[in-house]
Amino acid sequence: MPNPNSVSQQLGQQLDQVRNAYLGSPIDAKHQYAASTLFQALFALIAGAIFGLGLVLSQMISAQKILAFMDVAGLWDPSLALVIVGALLVGVPAFLGLRHFRYSLSGFAIERADQGRISPQLIIGSLVFGAGWGLVGMCPAPAVVNAAHGDVNSIIFVGSMFGGFIVYEGLQRLSGKTNAEESSCG
Repeated sequence: MPNPNSVSQQLGQQLDQVRNAYLGSPIDAKHQYAASTLFQALFALIAGAIFGLGLVLSQMISAQKILAFMDVAGLWDPSLALVIVGALLVGVPAFLGLRHFRYSLSGFAIERADQGRISPQLIIGSLVFGAGWGLVGMCPAPAVVNAAHGDVNSIIFVGSMFGGFIVYEGLQRLSGKTNAEESSCG
């Protein structure tokens, strides 16, 4: 029986070779940068379209659907659990395989998170995120989709979300910290 780690490592090396073949040789850095940028933009476009389609098909853009899923003490609608299972079926093998990759297919360097570090900031941020999500039944990505469709509540939510980003960045600057200093990625 083949070792899963060695199979994953071989797959990672083969995918790196394919990516390098499309992006050009490292000798031609100017050409490689232009091809890499175009490839990354195309990859982001395709990934975003797939993600958006998934949000719409799973009805995750419906605040009522989200709130019904979270109402475990009332009229609970467990159907969004299938979305979670689907995400796990795709995500877990992908993240396990990423251990052997240095670059994503789109050319971005893969940064490893500090998996052993659970900071107070992470816990507080998770609680605030969950409270915001549960209070209105909107997750950020579906809210952006709904805002793009002109939903007034979603436009207000997304605007407030970006306001929160700006306030956080301002507080970080006042305290003298930068995002790079507190990033948990390698």
